Amino acid sequence: MGKKVNPPGNGDSGGIYTPVDGALAVHPRPALLLINDVYFRYSRKAPWVLSGASLIVRSGERIGIIGDNGVGKSTIAKLIVGFFPADKGKVALFDKPVSWRTHFPDLAYIGDPSPFTVSKHPPATGR
Repeated sequence: MGKKVNPPGNGDSGGIYTPVDGALAVHPRPALLLINDVYFRYSRKAPWVLSGASLIVRSGERIGIIGDNGVGKSTIAKLIVGFFPADKGKVALFDKPVSWRTHFPDLAYIGDPSPFTVSKHPPATGR
């Protein structure tokens, strides 16, 4: 069983923890992205889009977020870049809480095209 330490956000330098047998242990590589027990919905009366979502991405790791329509993939991306704040939980990049005022020049989000800006006609084939 790993050594118990304070979780990120409780006074320690966040992002260097990983679950080990139900405990938290120091990890040799810091987290680039930390999503910890995040809850989000688009309005108070709307259902939860994310409910207790957690993810740690460390230096050198590659991930993909896949799933059916409407399960929260784009919402996660919008939370990561600070378009929306989480209702509950923590989202941090490079050990800094994410917000609209926190800028990361090398990070961008390109969302799905709006149905109002996409032409209903197929592109020309050049024939």
